[in-house]
Amino acid sequence: LPFNRNLISRSTALEKDGNRQLFYPKSTDGWFKTLFVLEGRALDRIMLPWIFVTLNGVMWTLVSELYLNDSRKSDLSSYESIFGLVLSSSLSFLLVFRLNRSAERFWAARMSWGAIIASSRAIVGGVLVHGRHDPTHRDEVVKWIAAFSVVLAHFMRGIRKIDRGTVLGILDEGEIQELETVSHPPIQVAQNIRTNLAEAFHFDDNTAFSIAQGRSQRLDTLEKELNKIILEMGALERIKGTPLPLVYVTHLRTFLIGFLLGFPYIWERNLGYGTIPVVALTAFALLGLEGAAMEVEAPFERNRPNHLSMDAYCLLLLRNIVQLVQKDADREILSKGMPTQRNFSSD
Repeated sequence: LPFNRNLISRSTALEKDGNRQLFYPKSTDGWFKTLFVLEGRALDRIMLPWIFVTLNGVMWTLVSELYLNDSRKSDLSSYESIFGLVLSSSLSFLLVFRLNRSAERFWAARMSWGAIIASSRAIVGGVLVHGRHDPTHRDEVVKWIAAFSVVLAHFMRGIRKIDRGTVLGILDEGEIQELETVSHPPIQVAQNIRTNLAEAFHFDDNTAFSIAQGRSQRLDTLEKELNKIILEMGALERIKGTPLPLVYVTHLRTFLIGFLLGFPYIWERNLGYGTIPVVALTAFALLGLEGAAMEVEAPFERNRPNHLSMDAYCLLLLRNIVQLVQKDADREILSKGMPTQRNFSSD
């Protein structure tokens, strides 16, 4: 297959596309690598509300300390227990629930990608073994399976123009342009896989019964794997297209901002100028939880280090396909009594 000869070039293109996820520190890299990161904290998602809350604390503290004496300051100490216990505990529950739901969505998306990779491997392995009688359509199935993950990654990121380097040796320019003209490229790729599977395992009235029965069973098995891929693709689309209900997020953010804005008015009398760093750190901690939830709610963007490393999944699957094709070719060559050629993955 032509795509075997372009593995290095494709890998380079995919690594370039996914460098934000592929080469950024992972949560398993230890304390020091994960402690001193900035971009991975998604600060851009919380910067505006954090600045707003902190400025509110700064202004009230300065006004209170410079222009109000103790007798003129409002004594709100009686509200401390309500503010500290009731409001903060309720807010903590809302934030934990919000973060947990977003984390579940992230993990569900990762599970769907895992299922897509597993079914893709099954289809390639099955068609290589059982499709030797029709090498043309067999190779077409393998080609479109190899293209599917890359096209799906582009689609989930909302990128209409397919990076030619990522499908080098898999699709030609005409096939790429055709995919770029349709509204849902992954569906078109899946349909191409289905069409070639049907052709590879075609039988008619003139086909021997035993052969027809075998082809029918194998086609049914491979079609089921293809349907699993389409089902998991739909799960990814649901995650991207269905955020948490607005009423919940709006209520949480209103409650959160109100809590943080009220903080200096309750505690400034006791903390004085210390109110400023306390407000800033508290806002950073609580808004950071909301920012983390926002970050992983729909984890499909290319330039977010916390989002799914879809390029890594594509790299993994393409390397698996190259391995399966190479070993199948070796077996076929050996069965004919010819020496094997193992330089399939050279660029």
